[in-house]
Amino acid sequence: ELHVERSNAQRIESGWQQMERQNKELRAKLLEMEVQVKSKQRTSVAALETKLQQMEDQLDHESRERQAIAKAMRQKDKKLKELTNQIEDERKQSEQFKDQAEKANLRARQFKLQVEEIDEESQRATVARRKLQKELNEATEANDALNREVSSLRSKL
Repeated sequence: ELHVERSNAQRIESGWQQMERQNKELRAKLLEMEVQVKSKQRTSVAALETKLQQMEDQLDHESRERQAIAKAMRQKDKKLKELTNQIEDERKQSEQFKDQAEKANLRARQFKLQVEEIDEESQRATVARRKLQKELNEATEANDALNREVSSLRSKL
């Protein structure tokens, strides 16, 4: 019986020692894994922090770009409004010039008609003057002839 007890005790002791070794190995493995996990965590955290910083930088850059684009758009909108107003002013001015040109053309046609009427009157006056001049010349010749005849008759008396 003692032998069985010793044998059981040795087996238990041997099992105990084997469990202690396994426990030691598992603790060493656990420690190694914890070190690896901490190392990986540090690496991951550092990578994530780097990525976060890059994303923040990119966000800042994009925000500045967006602000610059918004400013450029406001400037372009202002320029567009100015050009639209200028075009509208020029259109109104063009309409005024067109109206003035139409009025000037109307006045020019009226002046042309007046000039034509004056030319016609002038031609009629010229014809009348020539007629009167002819009549005057004929009357002068008749008068001269009568004067010669009177002189001739006086000289005969």
